[in-house]
Amino acid sequence: MISWMARFQIGPRIVAAFALLTALLIIVGLVGRNGLLDSAALQDGYVHLSNQVGNILEIKNKISIIRRNVLLHAFSGDSLADDAAIKMTGNVQEALKTLAPTFRNAERRASAEKILGLIGSYSANIIEVTKEKETKDSRLAELMTTGNSMTRALTEVFDRETTQGNFETATRLGAALQTLLSARIAALRFVGNSDPGLIPGVHNAVAGAEASLAAARDHAGPTPLAGQIQQIQAGTGRYLTLFDALAEATRAYTDLVQGAMKRQAEEIDGLAQSLSASLEADLGRNDQDTDLAIHSAVTGVTILLIAATLISALAAWLTTIGIVRPVTAMTGAMTRLAGGDQTVTVPARDHQDEIGAMADAVQVFKDNALAMERMRADQERQ
Repeated sequence: MISWMARFQIGPRIVAAFALLTALLIIVGLVGRNGLLDSAALQDGYVHLSNQVGNILEIKNKISIIRRNVLLHAFSGDSLADDAAIKMTGNVQEALKTLAPTFRNAERRASAEKILGLIGSYSANIIEVTKEKETKDSRLAELMTTGNSMTRALTEVFDRETTQGNFETATRLGAALQTLLSARIAALRFVGNSDPGLIPGVHNAVAGAEASLAAARDHAGPTPLAGQIQQIQAGTGRYLTLFDALAEATRAYTDLVQGAMKRQAEEIDGLAQSLSASLEADLGRNDQDTDLAIHSAVTGVTILLIAATLISALAAWLTTIGIVRPVTAMTGAMTRLAGGDQTVTVPARDHQDEIGAMADAVQVFKDNALAMERMRADQERQ
């Protein structure tokens, strides 16, 4: 290898060595730079995904609060809860309008847009729930007014007949009053839990009250009392009509709150949960990719630095054996030659570089010295 290198001039050899080292250092810099750029891009992606996960979790939390406020308004009539639900729904819609376009994945973007559509429908249903509750409350108020009027009128007749000593009539009126109160209790029980299974019981109780009033009217005969009882009896029909209207309003209200809106809330929650899980999975993969990119960059830079170190050591060794040693040997040969030792062997004469040229020049000095020595010897012999 030394003899091969000696075919080239020293300057180009040094330039080539420095060029090689410079190229390696440039490669090290490029590898490090690319690693940093890759890591930075992955970090940006991680921040982007983290923000999206945070936004989705916040939206999920707000949807839960909205649902809770809707139920609070539904069962307690809290108007503040209703207002809060409507306001928060608007906030969620605005947040989703901003968030949806930021999803780079088409499937996620579609899920966010679907959630936005469902939130819009849910918001419209909140307003509809308010209307249905107003209808339900209005029907209930009418039902209570009619029931109170019937009870008050029947109680007055019952008290009067009892005071007048018409105990048989009073007994029949008392039975009618009892069945009427039973019907009202059954109606109130239905209002309390909205169980459709209680509706036939209310119908039966009202029918029982009407039958008791009819029996009391028949017993009263053609008297003013019979006319009063008949008026009360007519109220049972209106009471039943009002109750059926209340039952229908309750059914529509319950179907909306516990049916359509519940399904919408569950679908929204499911989509948000799926979206959150997908984003969190990407976060995990992004974290692994970031670690891998950093590890690869560090490994690449380390390998290149080791290679540069080895090449530097090789260059130093080659310089030592290819330049320093021949120059040192040449210096020793010139010193001996200058001291009159003409038997010295001039080293590196086979080199084709500057050292070889120097060796040729020294050989000329040696040859001249030998020639002069022969001439001196010839002169002395003569």
